[in-house]
Amino acid sequence: MTRWLLLLLVASAAHAQDAPAVGDLAPDIEAVTLARDTLRFGDFRGRYVLLEFWGTWCSPCVADAPRLAGLYARYPRDRFDIVGVALDAADDVRAFTEAHGLTWPQIVEPTRDGRPVTEAFGVRGYPTSFVIDPDGVIVHRGDGGGRCRHCAHRDSRMTALPQHNASDAEWNDWRWQMRHRVSSVEALERYIRPTGDERHAIEATADVFRWTITPYYASLMDPIDPACPIRQHVVPQAGEVAPDIVGVVDPLDEVGHSPVKNLVHNYPDKVAFCVTSECAVYCRYCLRKRMVGDADFMMRKDELREGLAYLRATPAIRDVLLTGGDPLVFSDANLDWLLSELRSIPHIEVVRLGSRLPVVNPMRITEDLCAVLARHHPVWLNTHFNHPRELTPEAVAACERLANAGVPVGNQTVLLAGINDDADTMRALCEGLVAARVRPYYIYQAQLIGGTAHLRTPIETGMDIMRQLRGHTSGFAVPTYVLDTPDGKVPLTRDYVLGRAGDHVLMETTRRTLWAEPNPLPPGFESARPLPEVAMPGGVRTVPTGAPRFVYGEPV
Repeated sequence: MTRWLLLLLVASAAHAQDAPAVGDLAPDIEAVTLARDTLRFGDFRGRYVLLEFWGTWCSPCVADAPRLAGLYARYPRDRFDIVGVALDAADDVRAFTEAHGLTWPQIVEPTRDGRPVTEAFGVRGYPTSFVIDPDGVIVHRGDGGGRCRHCAHRDSRMTALPQHNASDAEWNDWRWQMRHRVSSVEALERYIRPTGDERHAIEATADVFRWTITPYYASLMDPIDPACPIRQHVVPQAGEVAPDIVGVVDPLDEVGHSPVKNLVHNYPDKVAFCVTSECAVYCRYCLRKRMVGDADFMMRKDELREGLAYLRATPAIRDVLLTGGDPLVFSDANLDWLLSELRSIPHIEVVRLGSRLPVVNPMRITEDLCAVLARHHPVWLNTHFNHPRELTPEAVAACERLANAGVPVGNQTVLLAGINDDADTMRALCEGLVAARVRPYYIYQAQLIGGTAHLRTPIETGMDIMRQLRGHTSGFAVPTYVLDTPDGKVPLTRDYVLGRAGDHVLMETTRRTLWAEPNPLPPGFESARPLPEVAMPGGVRTVPTGAPRFVYGEPV
Protein backbone atom coordinates (compact mmCIF):
# COMPACT_ATOMS: atom_id res chain seq x y z
CA MET A 1 0.00 0.00 0.00
CA THR A 2 1.22 3.48 -0.81
CA ARG A 3 2.35 5.09 2.41
CA TRP A 4 0.56 8.39 2.90
CA LEU A 5 -0.98 10.64 5.50
CA LEU A 6 -4.45 12.16 5.40
CA LEU A 7 -5.23 15.15 7.59
CA LEU A 8 -8.89 16.09 7.87
CA LEU A 9 -10.02 19.36 9.38
CA VAL A 10 -13.76 19.96 9.76
CA ALA A 11 -15.26 23.41 10.34
CA SER A 12 -18.75 24.35 11.48
CA ALA A 13 -20.64 26.18 8.74
CA ALA A 14 -23.20 27.81 10.99
CA HIS A 15 -22.22 31.28 9.76
CA ALA A 16 -22.03 30.47 6.04
CA GLN A 17 -25.24 28.67 5.13
CA ASP A 18 -26.51 31.58 3.04
CA ALA A 19 -23.20 32.12 1.22
CA PRO A 20 -23.39 31.78 -2.58
CA ALA A 21 -21.36 29.01 -4.18
CA VAL A 22 -17.75 29.85 -4.87
CA GLY A 23 -17.48 27.35 -7.67
CA ASP A 24 -18.48 23.94 -8.86
CA LEU A 25 -15.10 22.42 -9.62
CA ALA A 26 -15.84 18.75 -9.11
CA PRO A 27 -19.04 17.70 -7.32
CA ASP A 28 -18.44 14.11 -6.20
CA ILE A 29 -20.79 12.93 -3.46
CA GLU A 30 -19.41 9.41 -3.87
CA ALA A 31 -15.89 10.63 -3.09
CA VAL A 32 -17.10 12.53 -0.03
CA THR A 33 -19.07 9.51 1.16
CA LEU A 34 -16.02 7.32 0.67
CA ALA A 35 -13.85 9.66 2.75
CA ARG A 36 -16.52 9.87 5.45
CA ASP A 37 -16.93 6.12 5.70
CA THR A 38 -13.19 5.49 5.55
CA LEU A 39 -12.45 7.88 8.38
CA ARG A 40 -15.40 6.77 10.51
CA PHE A 41 -16.04 10.44 11.24
CA GLY A 42 -19.82 10.50 10.82
CA ASP A 43 -21.94 12.87 8.77
CA PHE A 44 -20.31 15.74 6.87
CA ARG A 45 -23.63 17.43 6.08
CA GLY A 46 -23.79 21.04 7.25
CA ARG A 47 -20.01 21.24 7.70
CA TYR A 48 -17.04 22.47 5.69
CA VAL A 49 -14.20 20.05 5.17
CA LEU A 50 -10.53 20.61 4.38
CA LEU A 51 -8.77 17.43 3.19
CA GLU A 52 -4.99 17.42 2.92
CA PHE A 53 -3.35 14.35 1.36
CA TRP A 54 0.32 13.94 2.23
CA GLY A 55 2.99 11.39 1.54
CA THR A 56 4.78 9.35 4.21
CA TRP A 57 5.62 11.31 7.36
CA CYS A 58 9.23 11.76 6.29
CA SER A 59 11.75 14.46 7.15
CA PRO A 60 10.33 17.12 4.80
CA CYS A 61 6.86 16.52 6.27
CA VAL A 62 8.16 16.71 9.82
CA ALA A 63 9.85 20.00 8.97
CA ASP A 64 6.40 21.34 8.05
CA ALA A 65 4.92 20.35 11.41
CA PRO A 66 5.19 23.83 13.01
CA ARG A 67 3.02 25.25 10.21
CA LEU A 68 0.35 22.63 10.83
CA ALA A 69 0.50 23.30 14.56
CA GLY A 70 0.16 27.04 13.93
CA LEU A 71 -2.82 26.49 11.65
CA TYR A 72 -4.51 24.27 14.21
CA ALA A 73 -3.89 26.74 17.02
CA ARG A 74 -5.64 29.58 15.18
CA TYR A 75 -9.08 28.05 15.53
CA PRO A 76 -11.25 27.20 18.55
CA ARG A 77 -10.85 23.57 19.54
CA ASP A 78 -14.57 22.90 19.13
CA ARG A 79 -14.51 23.86 15.45
CA PHE A 80 -11.51 22.06 14.00
CA ASP A 81 -9.90 18.71 14.63
CA ILE A 82 -7.35 16.39 13.03
CA VAL A 83 -9.02 12.99 12.75
CA GLY A 84 -7.38 10.64 10.28
CA VAL A 85 -3.92 9.24 9.45
CA ALA A 86 -2.52 6.14 7.81
CA LEU A 87 -1.49 3.26 10.06
CA ASP A 88 2.13 3.22 8.94
CA ALA A 89 2.59 6.87 9.98
CA ALA A 90 1.12 6.37 13.45
CA ASP A 91 4.28 6.55 15.56
CA ASP A 92 5.62 9.69 13.89
CA VAL A 93 2.24 11.41 13.97
CA ARG A 94 1.76 10.54 17.65
CA ALA A 95 5.10 12.22 18.41
CA PHE A 96 4.12 15.25 16.36
CA THR A 97 0.73 15.69 18.03
CA GLU A 98 2.18 15.30 21.51
CA ALA A 99 4.98 17.77 20.78
CA HIS A 100 2.57 20.42 19.49
CA GLY A 101 -0.32 19.89 21.88
CA LEU A 102 -2.78 18.60 19.28
CA THR A 103 -5.53 16.11 19.94
CA TRP A 104 -4.69 12.52 18.97
CA PRO A 105 -6.18 11.64 15.55
CA GLN A 106 -7.99 8.45 14.70
CA ILE A 107 -5.88 5.71 13.11
CA VAL A 108 -7.55 4.43 9.95
CA GLU A 109 -6.86 2.49 6.79
CA PRO A 110 -7.08 4.87 3.81
CA THR A 111 -9.21 2.49 1.68
CA ARG A 112 -12.78 1.26 1.38
CA ASP A 113 -13.52 -2.02 -0.34
CA GLY A 114 -9.99 -1.93 -1.71
CA ARG A 115 -10.46 1.46 -3.36
CA PRO A 116 -8.04 4.11 -2.04
CA VAL A 117 -9.49 7.49 -1.08
CA THR A 118 -6.69 9.00 -3.15
CA GLU A 119 -8.15 7.32 -6.24
CA ALA A 120 -11.65 8.59 -5.51
CA PHE A 121 -10.36 12.13 -5.26
CA GLY A 122 -8.00 11.82 -8.23
CA VAL A 123 -4.86 12.61 -6.25
CA ARG A 124 -1.86 12.72 -8.59
CA GLY A 125 0.84 14.13 -6.31
CA TYR A 126 1.41 15.15 -2.73
CA PRO A 127 0.36 17.27 -1.03
CA THR A 128 -3.09 17.75 -2.62
CA SER A 129 -5.81 19.67 -0.79
CA PHE A 130 -9.56 19.89 -1.25
CA VAL A 131 -12.22 22.15 0.25
CA ILE A 132 -15.70 20.59 0.32
CA ASP A 133 -18.82 22.60 1.07
CA PRO A 134 -21.82 21.40 3.14
CA ASP A 135 -23.51 20.05 0.01
CA GLY A 136 -20.58 17.80 -0.85
CA VAL A 137 -19.32 20.05 -3.66
CA ILE A 138 -15.55 20.34 -4.02
CA VAL A 139 -15.13 24.11 -4.20
CA HIS A 140 -11.35 24.32 -4.19
CA ARG A 141 -8.49 22.05 -5.15
CA GLY A 142 -4.74 22.52 -4.87
CA ASP A 143 -2.62 19.91 -6.63
CA GLY A 144 0.74 18.74 -5.36
CA GLY A 145 3.80 18.44 -7.52
CA GLY A 146 5.28 15.11 -6.42
CA ARG A 147 8.83 16.41 -5.95
CA CYS A 148 10.00 14.69 -2.76
CA ARG A 149 12.07 11.63 -3.68
CA HIS A 150 11.21 10.07 -0.32
CA CYS A 151 7.41 10.29 -0.31
CA ALA A 152 6.30 12.51 -3.19
CA HIS A 153 6.00 15.39 -0.73
CA ARG A 154 6.26 18.68 -2.56
CA ASP A 155 8.59 21.12 -0.87
CA SER A 156 5.99 23.88 -0.63
CA ARG A 157 4.11 26.10 1.72
CA MET A 158 0.44 25.04 1.88
CA THR A 159 -1.65 27.43 3.97
CA ALA A 160 -5.08 26.87 5.49
CA LEU A 161 -6.75 26.73 2.10
CA PRO A 162 -3.93 26.09 -0.39
CA GLN A 163 -3.95 29.58 -1.85
CA HIS A 164 -0.37 29.76 -3.06
CA ASN A 165 1.97 26.85 -3.63
CA ALA A 166 4.88 28.98 -2.52
CA SER A 167 8.17 27.59 -1.36
CA ASP A 168 9.23 28.40 2.19
CA ALA A 169 11.74 30.87 0.77
CA GLU A 170 9.02 32.65 -1.20
CA TRP A 171 6.52 32.67 1.66
CA ASN A 172 9.08 34.17 4.01
CA ASP A 173 10.12 36.85 1.51
CA TRP A 174 8.35 40.12 2.34
CA ARG A 175 8.56 41.23 -1.28
CA TRP A 176 6.80 38.04 -2.40
CA GLN A 177 4.07 38.83 0.14
CA MET A 178 3.68 42.33 -1.34
CA ARG A 179 3.65 41.09 -4.94
CA HIS A 180 1.00 38.44 -4.24
CA ARG A 181 -1.43 40.55 -2.25
CA VAL A 182 -5.09 39.62 -2.46
CA SER A 183 -7.06 42.32 -4.26
CA SER A 184 -9.80 40.49 -6.20
CA VAL A 185 -12.79 38.36 -5.28
CA GLU A 186 -11.23 35.46 -7.17
CA ALA A 187 -8.06 35.63 -5.06
CA LEU A 188 -10.07 36.15 -1.88
CA GLU A 189 -12.00 32.93 -2.55
CA ARG A 190 -8.77 31.01 -2.05
CA TYR A 191 -8.85 32.03 1.61
CA ILE A 192 -12.46 32.49 2.64
CA ARG A 193 -15.98 31.96 1.40
CA PRO A 194 -17.12 35.58 0.97
CA THR A 195 -20.67 36.29 2.05
CA GLY A 196 -23.18 38.07 -0.13
CA ASP A 197 -22.71 41.22 1.95
CA GLU A 198 -18.94 41.08 1.53
CA ARG A 199 -19.25 40.61 -2.23
CA HIS A 200 -21.64 43.55 -2.45
CA ALA A 201 -19.36 45.73 -0.32
CA ILE A 202 -16.33 44.90 -2.46
CA GLU A 203 -18.20 46.06 -5.54
CA ALA A 204 -19.84 49.08 -3.90
CA THR A 205 -16.61 50.46 -2.40
CA ALA A 206 -14.45 49.91 -5.50
CA ASP A 207 -14.37 53.63 -6.32
CA VAL A 208 -14.19 54.76 -2.68
CA PHE A 209 -11.37 52.92 -0.92
CA ARG A 210 -9.03 50.22 -2.17
CA TRP A 211 -8.63 46.89 -0.45
CA THR A 212 -5.67 44.57 -0.50
CA ILE A 213 -4.38 41.86 1.88
CA THR A 214 -1.03 40.11 2.16
CA PRO A 215 -1.20 36.30 1.79
CA TYR A 216 0.20 35.96 5.30
CA TYR A 217 -2.52 38.13 6.86
CA ALA A 218 -5.19 36.53 4.69
CA SER A 219 -4.16 33.12 6.02
CA LEU A 220 -5.16 34.29 9.52
CA MET A 221 -8.78 34.88 8.49
CA ASP A 222 -11.48 32.43 9.55
CA PRO A 223 -12.64 30.98 6.20
CA ILE A 224 -16.20 30.47 7.42
CA ASP A 225 -17.10 33.16 9.96
CA PRO A 226 -17.65 36.69 8.57
CA ALA A 227 -17.44 38.02 12.14
CA CYS A 228 -13.79 36.96 12.29
CA PRO A 229 -11.86 39.98 13.65
CA ILE A 230 -9.13 39.58 11.02
CA ARG A 231 -11.68 39.57 8.19
CA GLN A 232 -13.41 42.66 9.51
CA HIS A 233 -10.11 44.54 9.46
CA VAL A 234 -9.43 44.14 5.75
CA VAL A 235 -12.39 42.70 3.80
CA PRO A 236 -14.91 45.40 2.78
CA GLN A 237 -18.05 45.19 4.92
CA ALA A 238 -21.69 46.07 4.25
CA GLY A 239 -21.51 48.79 6.91
CA GLU A 240 -19.12 50.79 4.75
CA VAL A 241 -21.90 51.66 2.33
CA ALA A 242 -24.59 52.15 4.99
CA PRO A 243 -25.73 55.68 5.91
CA ASP A 244 -23.31 57.48 8.23
CA ILE A 245 -23.50 60.71 10.22
CA VAL A 246 -20.37 62.09 8.54
CA GLY A 247 -18.82 62.28 5.13
CA VAL A 248 -15.51 63.44 6.51
CA VAL A 249 -12.28 62.63 4.68
CA ASP A 250 -9.80 64.58 6.83
CA PRO A 251 -11.14 64.83 10.41
CA LEU A 252 -7.82 66.06 11.83
CA ASP A 253 -7.38 68.71 9.13
CA GLU A 254 -3.97 67.24 8.29
CA VAL A 255 -3.94 68.95 4.92
CA GLY A 256 -4.46 72.30 6.64
CA HIS A 257 -1.49 71.58 8.92
CA SER A 258 0.86 70.60 6.05
CA PRO A 259 3.35 73.33 5.09
CA VAL A 260 4.75 71.00 2.38
CA LYS A 261 3.34 67.91 0.78
CA ASN A 262 2.54 65.08 3.23
CA LEU A 263 4.31 66.68 6.20
CA VAL A 264 1.84 67.35 9.03
CA HIS A 265 3.03 69.95 11.56
CA ASN A 266 0.32 70.06 14.26
CA TYR A 267 2.57 70.14 17.36
CA PRO A 268 5.29 72.76 17.98
CA ASP A 269 8.15 70.28 18.36
CA LYS A 270 7.10 67.25 16.31
CA VAL A 271 5.80 66.35 12.86
CA ALA A 272 4.27 63.40 11.06
CA PHE A 273 6.03 62.87 7.74
CA CYS A 274 3.88 60.73 5.41
CA VAL A 275 6.72 59.47 3.26
CA THR A 276 4.58 57.14 1.13
CA SER A 277 0.92 56.41 0.47
CA GLU A 278 1.48 52.65 0.06
CA CYS A 279 0.54 50.09 2.72
CA ALA A 280 0.77 46.32 2.88
CA VAL A 281 -2.96 46.12 3.66
CA TYR A 282 -5.70 48.74 3.67
CA CYS A 283 -7.51 48.72 7.01
CA ARG A 284 -11.19 49.52 6.60
CA TYR A 285 -11.18 52.16 9.39
CA CYS A 286 -8.05 53.96 8.15
CA LEU A 287 -7.60 57.57 9.26
CA ARG A 288 -5.97 58.41 5.92
CA LYS A 289 -8.47 56.90 3.49
CA ARG A 290 -8.12 60.15 1.56
CA MET A 291 -4.56 59.29 0.56
CA VAL A 292 -3.49 55.65 1.10
CA GLY A 293 -3.17 53.75 -2.14
CA ASP A 294 -3.52 57.00 -4.11
CA ALA A 295 -0.69 57.65 -6.57
CA ASP A 296 -1.17 61.42 -6.12
CA PHE A 297 0.15 61.09 -2.56
CA MET A 298 3.21 59.00 -3.39
CA MET A 299 6.43 60.87 -2.67
CA ARG A 300 9.13 61.40 -5.28
CA LYS A 301 12.71 61.89 -4.09
CA ASP A 302 12.53 65.62 -4.77
CA GLU A 303 9.34 65.85 -2.68
CA LEU A 304 11.04 64.01 0.17
CA ARG A 305 13.88 66.52 -0.09
CA GLU A 306 11.37 69.38 0.19
CA GLY A 307 10.13 67.90 3.43
CA LEU A 308 13.71 67.49 4.68
CA ALA A 309 14.44 71.11 3.78
CA TYR A 310 11.46 72.24 5.89
CA LEU A 311 12.76 70.20 8.82
CA ARG A 312 16.23 71.74 8.50
CA ALA A 313 14.74 75.22 8.45
CA THR A 314 12.55 74.65 11.54
CA PRO A 315 14.79 74.22 14.60
CA ALA A 316 11.82 73.85 16.96
CA ILE A 317 11.22 70.35 15.58
CA ARG A 318 12.92 67.67 17.69
CA ASP A 319 10.72 64.61 16.97
CA VAL A 320 9.92 63.19 13.53
CA LEU A 321 7.40 60.40 12.97
CA LEU A 322 7.82 58.60 9.64
CA THR A 323 4.40 57.34 8.64
CA GLY A 324 2.25 57.10 5.55
CA GLY A 325 1.12 54.77 4.25
CA ASP A 326 3.77 52.61 5.79
CA PRO A 327 7.45 53.64 5.71
CA LEU A 328 8.65 50.03 5.93
CA VAL A 329 7.47 49.39 2.37
CA PHE A 330 10.61 51.34 1.47
CA SER A 331 13.62 49.26 0.50
CA ASP A 332 16.44 49.02 3.02
CA ALA A 333 18.56 51.34 0.85
CA ASN A 334 15.88 54.04 0.60
CA LEU A 335 15.10 53.85 4.29
CA ASP A 336 18.81 54.06 5.11
CA TRP A 337 19.10 57.19 2.95
CA LEU A 338 16.11 58.85 4.60
CA LEU A 339 17.29 58.06 8.13
CA SER A 340 20.77 59.33 7.28
CA GLU A 341 19.30 62.63 6.07
CA LEU A 342 17.29 63.01 9.27
CA ARG A 343 20.30 62.21 11.43
CA SER A 344 22.25 64.96 9.66
CA ILE A 345 19.84 67.57 11.10
CA PRO A 346 21.27 68.57 14.51
CA HIS A 347 18.04 69.58 16.25
CA ILE A 348 16.20 66.31 15.46
CA GLU A 349 16.59 64.16 18.55
CA VAL A 350 14.05 61.36 18.00
CA VAL A 351 13.02 59.47 14.89
CA ARG A 352 9.96 57.25 15.11
CA LEU A 353 8.43 54.89 12.57
CA GLY A 354 4.75 54.01 12.46
CA SER A 355 4.34 50.64 10.75
CA ARG A 356 1.79 47.84 10.61
CA LEU A 357 4.16 45.52 8.72
CA PRO A 358 5.20 43.63 11.88
CA VAL A 359 1.51 42.63 12.08
CA VAL A 360 0.50 42.08 8.46
CA ASN A 361 3.83 41.23 6.82
CA PRO A 362 6.25 40.28 9.61
CA MET A 363 8.66 38.87 7.02
CA ARG A 364 9.66 42.51 6.41
CA ILE A 365 11.50 42.63 9.74
CA THR A 366 14.71 41.08 8.47
CA GLU A 367 18.11 41.11 10.11
CA ASP A 368 19.26 43.50 7.36
CA LEU A 369 16.46 45.92 8.15
CA CYS A 370 17.25 45.75 11.86
CA ALA A 371 20.89 46.54 11.08
CA VAL A 372 19.80 49.64 9.12
CA LEU A 373 17.66 50.86 12.01
CA ALA A 374 20.41 50.19 14.55
CA ARG A 375 22.80 52.45 12.60
CA HIS A 376 20.57 55.46 13.24
CA HIS A 377 19.62 55.20 16.91
CA PRO A 378 17.69 56.41 18.73
CA VAL A 379 14.99 54.96 16.48
CA TRP A 380 11.60 54.02 17.93
CA LEU A 381 8.82 52.06 16.26
CA ASN A 382 5.10 52.02 17.01
CA THR A 383 3.17 49.20 15.46
CA HIS A 384 -0.54 48.43 15.37
CA PHE A 385 -1.94 45.18 16.78
CA ASN A 386 -5.69 45.28 17.38
CA HIS A 387 -6.54 41.70 18.38
CA PRO A 388 -4.79 38.80 20.15
CA ARG A 389 -5.13 36.61 17.03
CA GLU A 390 -2.62 38.89 15.32
CA LEU A 391 0.05 37.89 17.84
CA THR A 392 1.22 34.92 15.81
CA PRO A 393 4.65 33.30 16.22
CA GLU A 394 5.79 35.14 13.08
CA ALA A 395 4.63 38.54 14.36
CA VAL A 396 6.09 37.98 17.84
CA ALA A 397 9.43 36.96 16.31
CA ALA A 398 9.44 40.15 14.21
CA CYS A 399 8.91 42.28 17.31
CA GLU A 400 11.66 40.42 19.14
CA ARG A 401 14.09 41.06 16.27
CA LEU A 402 13.37 44.77 16.56
CA ALA A 403 13.82 44.73 20.33
CA ASN A 404 17.08 42.80 19.99
CA ALA A 405 18.30 45.51 17.61
CA GLY A 406 17.69 48.14 20.31
CA VAL A 407 14.48 49.49 18.76
CA PRO A 408 11.85 50.18 21.46
CA VAL A 409 8.51 48.90 20.14
CA GLY A 410 5.18 50.40 21.20
CA ASN A 411 1.68 49.54 20.09
CA GLN A 412 -1.24 51.72 19.08
CA THR A 413 -4.60 49.94 19.08
CA VAL A 414 -7.82 51.30 17.62
CA LEU A 415 -10.98 50.51 19.60
CA LEU A 416 -13.25 48.74 17.11
CA ALA A 417 -16.82 47.53 17.60
CA GLY A 418 -17.16 43.78 17.34
CA ILE A 419 -13.39 43.30 17.23
CA ASN A 420 -11.83 44.38 20.52
CA ASP A 421 -14.48 46.40 22.37
CA ASP A 422 -14.54 44.26 25.50
CA ALA A 423 -12.20 44.12 28.47
CA ASP A 424 -11.27 40.44 28.11
CA THR A 425 -10.09 40.86 24.52
CA MET A 426 -8.22 44.06 25.30
CA ARG A 427 -6.54 42.55 28.34
CA ALA A 428 -5.47 39.48 26.36
CA LEU A 429 -4.04 41.76 23.66
CA CYS A 430 -2.13 44.00 26.07
CA GLU A 431 -0.71 41.12 28.08
CA GLY A 432 0.26 39.32 24.87
CA LEU A 433 2.03 42.44 23.67
CA VAL A 434 4.02 42.73 26.88
CA ALA A 435 5.03 39.07 26.56
CA ALA A 436 6.29 39.94 23.04
CA ARG A 437 8.37 42.84 24.43
CA VAL A 438 5.97 45.43 23.00
CA ARG A 439 4.71 48.27 25.21
CA PRO A 440 0.95 48.98 24.90
CA TYR A 441 1.02 52.73 24.19
CA TYR A 442 -2.35 54.05 23.03
CA ILE A 443 -5.90 52.86 22.54
CA TYR A 444 -7.38 55.24 20.00
CA GLN A 445 -11.05 56.08 19.77
CA ALA A 446 -11.89 55.33 16.12
CA GLN A 447 -11.91 58.49 14.01
CA LEU A 448 -14.96 59.95 12.34
CA ILE A 449 -14.30 58.73 8.82
CA GLY A 450 -17.28 58.25 6.55
CA GLY A 451 -18.28 54.59 6.17
CA THR A 452 -16.94 53.45 9.55
CA ALA A 453 -20.06 53.79 11.73
CA HIS A 454 -20.27 50.00 12.12
CA LEU A 455 -16.79 49.99 13.69
CA ARG A 456 -17.05 53.02 15.98
CA THR A 457 -17.95 52.61 19.63
CA PRO A 458 -19.41 54.95 22.24
CA ILE A 459 -16.63 56.70 24.12
CA GLU A 460 -18.17 55.32 27.31
CA THR A 461 -17.27 51.80 26.08
CA GLY A 462 -13.57 52.65 25.99
CA MET A 463 -13.72 54.34 29.38
CA ASP A 464 -15.42 51.26 30.87
CA ILE A 465 -12.68 49.02 29.39
CA MET A 466 -9.97 51.21 30.90
CA ARG A 467 -11.57 50.93 34.34
CA GLN A 468 -11.47 47.13 33.98
CA LEU A 469 -7.81 47.16 32.92
CA ARG A 470 -6.39 49.50 35.55
CA GLY A 471 -5.55 47.51 38.66
CA HIS A 472 -6.34 44.20 36.99
CA THR A 473 -3.11 43.68 35.05
CA SER A 474 0.46 44.95 35.12
CA GLY A 475 0.64 48.72 35.09
CA PHE A 476 2.94 48.79 32.06
CA ALA A 477 0.36 46.67 30.20
CA VAL A 478 -2.24 49.45 30.47
CA PRO A 479 -2.23 51.87 27.50
CA THR A 480 -3.67 55.39 27.43
CA TYR A 481 -7.11 55.83 25.86
CA VAL A 482 -7.11 58.92 23.61
CA LEU A 483 -9.01 60.75 20.91
CA ASP A 484 -7.02 62.53 18.22
CA THR A 485 -8.38 65.99 17.43
CA PRO A 486 -7.13 68.97 15.40
CA ASP A 487 -5.90 70.33 18.75
CA GLY A 488 -3.90 67.23 19.55
CA LYS A 489 -4.58 64.01 21.41
CA VAL A 490 -7.04 64.20 24.28
CA PRO A 491 -6.79 61.59 27.08
CA LEU A 492 -10.30 60.17 27.46
CA THR A 493 -10.46 60.38 31.24
CA ARG A 494 -12.75 62.46 33.44
CA ASP A 495 -9.90 64.98 33.78
CA TYR A 496 -10.62 66.01 30.19
CA VAL A 497 -14.04 64.57 29.31
CA LEU A 498 -16.64 67.05 30.60
CA GLY A 499 -19.76 65.11 29.73
CA ARG A 500 -22.28 64.20 27.07
CA ALA A 501 -24.26 66.85 25.21
CA GLY A 502 -26.81 64.74 23.37
CA ASP A 503 -25.05 63.02 20.48
CA HIS A 504 -21.74 64.73 21.24
CA VAL A 505 -19.09 64.16 23.91
CA LEU A 506 -17.70 67.47 25.15
CA MET A 507 -14.05 67.58 26.24
CA GLU A 508 -11.26 70.01 27.03
CA THR A 509 -8.11 69.49 24.99
CA THR A 510 -4.56 69.71 26.31
CA ARG A 511 -4.45 73.17 24.69
CA ARG A 512 -7.37 74.30 26.89
CA THR A 513 -9.75 74.52 23.94
CA LEU A 514 -13.13 72.77 23.81
CA TRP A 515 -13.93 69.98 21.39
CA ALA A 516 -17.28 68.27 20.77
CA GLU A 517 -16.89 64.80 19.27
CA PRO A 518 -19.97 63.45 17.47
CA ASN A 519 -20.54 60.12 19.22
CA PRO A 520 -24.20 59.09 19.32
CA LEU A 521 -25.21 56.25 21.59
CA PRO A 522 -26.75 53.22 19.89
CA PRO A 523 -30.30 52.27 20.94
CA GLY A 524 -30.36 50.37 24.21
CA PHE A 525 -26.74 51.16 25.10
CA GLU A 526 -25.89 51.06 28.79
CA SER A 527 -22.66 52.11 30.47
CA ALA A 528 -21.43 51.07 33.88
CA ARG A 529 -20.77 54.74 34.56
CA PRO A 530 -22.69 57.08 32.20
CA LEU A 531 -21.23 60.48 31.45
CA PRO A 532 -23.05 63.43 33.00
CA GLU A 533 -25.31 65.45 30.74
CA VAL A 534 -23.89 68.89 29.97
CA ALA A 535 -24.98 71.87 27.89
CA MET A 536 -23.27 72.44 24.57
CA PRO A 537 -21.43 75.80 24.47
CA GLY A 538 -22.15 77.96 21.46
CA GLY A 539 -19.64 77.88 18.62
CA VAL A 540 -17.65 74.93 19.96
CA ARG A 541 -15.42 73.27 17.41
CA THR A 542 -16.55 69.92 16.06
CA VAL A 543 -16.82 67.76 12.98
CA PRO A 544 -20.05 68.86 11.32
CA THR A 545 -22.23 65.86 10.61
CA GLY A 546 -22.88 65.35 6.94
CA ALA A 547 -20.01 67.61 5.84
CA PRO A 548 -17.90 66.35 2.91
CA ARG A 549 -14.72 67.80 4.46
CA PHE A 550 -13.42 69.16 7.72
CA VAL A 551 -14.82 72.54 8.78
CA TYR A 552 -13.69 74.68 11.72
CA GLY A 553 -15.89 76.58 14.14
CA GLU A 554 -19.28 75.37 12.96
CA PRO A 555 -21.92 75.52 15.70
CA VAL A 556 -23.50 72.18 16.56
